[in-house]
Amino acid sequence: MKRNLLLKFLMFSFVAFTATLIFSTCKKAESPGSIYGVITDKATSEPIRAAGVQLNPLGIKTVTGDGGEYEFAELKAGEYTLQVTKTGYTDLLNYKMVVQAGKTAKGDVQIEKLPPSLRVVDDKKNDIDSLDFGSSVSDVTRSFSVFNDGPESLEWEISNAALWITKISKESGTLKAGATQAIIVTIDRDKLSGGANTTTIHITSDNGSKELKVNAVGENKTLPSLNTLSATNITSSTATFNGEITAVGLPAYTERGFVYSTTTMPTIETTVAKLTAAVTENAAYSANATNLTLDQTYYVRAYALNGVGTAYSTNEVSFVATAAMPTLSTQEVTNINIAAGVATFNGTVLSVGDPAYTERGFVYGVTHNPTIDDTKKTVSGSGTGAFSANVTGIDEGNIYYVRAYATNSKGTAYGAEVSFDYVAAMPTLTTQAVTNINIGAGTATFNGTVVSVGDLAYTERGFAYGVAHNPTIDDTKKVVSGSGTGTFSTSITELSEGNTYYVRAYVTNSKGTVYGAEVSFDYNAAMPTLTTQAVTNINIGAGTATFNGTVVSVGDPAYTERGFVYGVTHNPTVDDDTKKTVSGSGTGAFSSNVTGIDEGNIYYVRAYATNSKGTVYGAQISFKPEVREYVILEVAGIAVQKTDITENTIHWTDGNALCENSTLNGYTDWRLPTIDELGVIYNNKEQIEGLYSGGSPTYWSSTRYNSSSYYVLDMTTGSRVSALDNYNGYSRTRCVRTLP
Repeated sequence: MKRNLLLKFLMFSFVAFTATLIFSTCKKAESPGSIYGVITDKATSEPIRAAGVQLNPLGIKTVTGDGGEYEFAELKAGEYTLQVTKTGYTDLLNYKMVVQAGKTAKGDVQIEKLPPSLRVVDDKKNDIDSLDFGSSVSDVTRSFSVFNDGPESLEWEISNAALWITKISKESGTLKAGATQAIIVTIDRDKLSGGANTTTIHITSDNGSKELKVNAVGENKTLPSLNTLSATNITSSTATFNGEITAVGLPAYTERGFVYSTTTMPTIETTVAKLTAAVTENAAYSANATNLTLDQTYYVRAYALNGVGTAYSTNEVSFVATAAMPTLSTQEVTNINIAAGVATFNGTVLSVGDPAYTERGFVYGVTHNPTIDDTKKTVSGSGTGAFSANVTGIDEGNIYYVRAYATNSKGTAYGAEVSFDYVAAMPTLTTQAVTNINIGAGTATFNGTVVSVGDLAYTERGFAYGVAHNPTIDDTKKVVSGSGTGTFSTSITELSEGNTYYVRAYVTNSKGTVYGAEVSFDYNAAMPTLTTQAVTNINIGAGTATFNGTVVSVGDPAYTERGFVYGVTHNPTVDDDTKKTVSGSGTGAFSSNVTGIDEGNIYYVRAYATNSKGTVYGAQISFKPEVREYVILEVAGIAVQKTDITENTIHWTDGNALCENSTLNGYTDWRLPTIDELGVIYNNKEQIEGLYSGGSPTYWSSTRYNSSSYYVLDMTTGSRVSALDNYNGYSRTRCVRTLP
C-alpha cells in the first residue's frame, strides 16, 4: 500500500514538473512589443522637437528628436499610458496605448499651444494701471514694464497724445515668452497746465491691449522777470545790449531779447527794431544793435515771452552812439639777434576803431611807455589781426620798451607795453676735473664744456691755470681750437711737481672773457704706502726667520726699491740699521728669509719702499727668538709643556688651577688636556720629555667620567681609568694649549 502511494506521488511530481517546464518554455518564447510615434502641433501639424514623453506605469522617459519622433522598445504586452509635456503647450497627461507581443503600437499625438498674454507691471511684476508724477518740480521720470506672460512672442506698441509727455524710452518691440521690457516716461513740467493734468498711454499688442493713466500736478503760471544791464561796445553805429533773466516764469519763457527807442520805456510796439537772443541755460544774454545814428541817445529794455504773455524789465538803460578808438595788444618781441642788431616787433589790432585807423605800427625807446613822438616804425595794412615789423639799428646794451599803436581821426591808441633785454648774454661754460695726471712726466689733461655760446659768439676758448686761485688769461693760458657748444680738452706739459694747480675753462667774445668754475689738482708726488706683517718661520737653532710685508700703493712716482729694515732698537731705518732689499715692483705681498737672528734679543722690523721723494715705512712689529718650553703636536692642534706642572701627584682641582694660571713662554691660555688629547700625547710620547711612567703613571684630563670623577690616562699602558676629584684622588698634571 505504501509502495503504491509512493509510486503515485512520484508520477504526479513528474507530470507537474513537465507541465511547469513546458509553460516556462512557452513564456520565454513570447516576443516583446514596442511603441513608436510622432508628437506634432495641433494647429500646424508641425513636428515638435525636445518634447518630454513619459511611459507609465513604468515611469521611463524620452525626448522627441528633430522630427518629433519618440520610441519605447522591449515592452511586455499590456496597457500603458503616455504623458507629453512641452513649454508653451498644454500638458497631455493620460493618452492610453495597448502593446501586443511582438508588435509596434503607433502612438502619434498632437498637443495644443498656450495663448500669448500681455501685462503692464511694476519692477516687482505687480500689475499696474497708472503712473503718478505728483507735484514736485524735480520729479520728471517714471517707469513701468511691458511683460509677456504667454508662451510665445508677441508684438507691442505704445501711443500717447499728451504734449507734456516729451519722451517714452521705447515705443514698440517684440517680446519673447516670459520676457520683460522696461519703459521710462519723461515729462516736461513747463508744459503742464496749472493744477491736475491727466492723460492715457495705450499699450497694444497682437494679443490684447492695456491702458495706463498718467497723472501730474502743474504749477500756476507766471511771467518772467528781467533786468537790463549797461550797453557795451558802443560805436558810432553799433552797440551790444546786455540783460539777464531773474525769474524764468511758468511756463518757462520761449523767447527773449531787447527793445530800444529814442524815447523812454520802449515796448515791442514802439521799438526801432526787436532784437532776439538765443534761449540757453545762461541767465545772462546779449544782442548786437546795428545801423545806429551817430550822437543819438537810445533807451533799451530787456523782454521775454512765455505762455502767459510778454514781460519787460522794470528798468531801462540809455547810451549815446559815439565814435570809438582802435584797440590793440602788443606781443613779445621775437627773432632777437643782438649780433645783427635786429628784432621783430609783434602786435594785434583787436578793433579798427570808429572811424577805422589810418596808420598803425610800433613805437619804442629806452624809457617806459614810448609814444609816436619817440621812435616809431609804421606797418602797412588795415583791418584787425596780427601784424609785425622787422626793426634794425638796435643798440646792444639797453633794455627797450615797445608798444603797438594805431591812429584814426579821434587820435592814437596804444597796446600794452612789452620790453626786451638787448644786453648780450655772455657764453656759459663749466670746468671738469683734471685727468691723466702723470707727475713723473710732468703732464695732465684739462677738460671743459661750453654750455651756451652767448649772444655774441666766442672767438677763443681754452684754459687758464696757475698756482694761485682763480687764474685768468693774464696768467698762463692754453688756447683750444673749435667753436660751438660741447666738451673740449687739451694736454698740458711742463708742470712742476710739488704744487697745487688751479684751472678754469674760459671763452672770449667781443664783450669780454668768462670763466668756468675753478677746479684744482694736487701735483705733489704721492709716497708709496705699505704694511708690515708678523714674522714667521722663526728657527732659533738655525738663526733664521721670514719677514713679511705688503705694498698697498706704489706711489707717484713709483718706488724703485723695497725691502725690510730691522734691528734691536725701535723704528729701524735704511740709514742706521740692517736692511734686506726684496726685488719686485707694483702692489701686493712680499717676503724675505733673513739669517743671523740671535736667540734672546728682541728684534724690531719695518717694511720699507723708496722712490725719488724718499723712503716710507710700514708699521713696526717686534719678535723675540726664545727657546720653546713646549712641544707642538700638529696632529692634535695643541702645544704640550715639556715638564709636569709639579714633580708629584696632586688633586684634580689643584692641577687644573695650576694650568689655568701658567704663563709659560708668555702664553696665558694653558689648560688641562682632554682625555682624547692625552691619548694623542701618549701616542707621541717619544717627542715629549719627562712623561712619568713609574709607580704612579696616571695624568689628569679635563673630561669627566661621572659627576664625582674625571678620566685619567695611564702613560705606561695608554689605558683610560677614572679618579675621584674633591681631594680624594691623586694624579700627575701636564698642561696644554690650543694652537692658533
